[in-house]
Amino acid sequence: MPLATVPLRDTKESFLWFEIDHKAGRVLCRIDALCFMNSLGVKSPSGTACRAAFEAAKPRIHALALTQAEAGHLKPHRSKLRRFVWLTDKDFAARVEAETTACATSTA
Repeated sequence: MPLATVPLRDTKESFLWFEIDHKAGRVLCRIDALCFMNSLGVKSPSGTACRAAFEAAKPRIHALALTQAEAGHLKPHRSKLRRFVWLTDKDFAARVEAETTACATSTA
C-alpha cells in the first residue's frame, strides 16, 4: 500500500498513517488522535489539528517510529498486507524520560 508523502487520516478510527524510510525499506506507521492530544498537546482530535501537530513534531515522530521499527516492534494489521509501527503515548513518555535523564546527566 503506497502512501502519499503526507500522512493519511483514517476518519473511521481517527488516526494518521505515514511511512518512514528504514534500512529494510519503507515502514508503515500509525499514530492515533488521542496520542496527539495526550503527548503532543493538540487541543482537538480533528484531522487538521493532528496534521499540523504531525508536521510540527515530524522529526520527533519519525525518530520514535524508527526506534520502534529497529527494535522490531511491528504490529500485524488484518486488512493490510504489511506490518506496522503503532506509536502510543507510552512511546512518547519513554522518549521524554530518556531525554530528561540525558540532560540531567550532561549537566551534572
